[in-house]
Amino acid sequence: MIPADVHPPCQDEPELFFSESNPGRTIRAKALCAGCPFTAPCASYAMEHDVSGVWSGTTTVERREARRIAGIVPLPIVSNPYPLRRAS
Repeated sequence: MIPADVHPPCQDEPELFFSESNPGRTIRAKALCAGCPFTAPCASYAMEHDVSGVWSGTTTVERREARRIAGIVPLPIVSNPYPLRRAS
């Protein structure tokens, strides 16, 4: 279980995770994802929903391709992307 005071690195620098047009920022965002304790729920949410940006170390394009291959149709986006956390 993840302690309540732990939060994902994307909350510290959210703009970094939505800069896919900048390869350097995308690489940095992916590196931060690599050490994140929320990787599993983040990956699940990002694959199930058509969100943009870097989520769980994957880009929008990478997830769309993975969904296409797996035959996954994304669900509508919900307001709290962290189902294990309360919305602020």
